Amino acid sequence: MNGITPQVAALLASTGVGVWMAIAGVQKNALEWKRRRRTCPSCGRAIVGRTCGHVHG
Repeated sequence: MNGITPQVAALLASTGVGVWMAIAGVQKNALEWKRRRRTCPSCGRAIVGRTCGHVHG
């Protein structure tokens, strides 16, 4: 095997362009990074604010 095949070169080029476009979209506020959903370790409910709001007792 001598060098990079045309298929590998095309894959690397398209991946680089895709990453560049995603970063440009985030910078222009056209895209947003997804935040992981937080769940309360005690009751398992979704945490919307700072705490789950459920009274643990």
